[in-house]
Amino acid sequence: MSIQVEAADFLRLVTGNANPAMMFMRRRISVRGDLGFAAQLTGMFRIPSKGDGH
Repeated sequence: MSIQVEAADFLRLVTGNANPAMMFMRRRISVRGDLGFAAQLTGMFRIPSKGDGH
């Protein structure tokens, strides 16, 4: 499977500041392979926020 996305869009996705379905429909994300697995990827990232204390 491969996913292509610009760096700024990737950061928006993993921080929860973008809708992956809308980005896919607008061709901001290109996916080849298992779309079901790709849809779950954003939940696999945890970006610490300022208040996390880490």
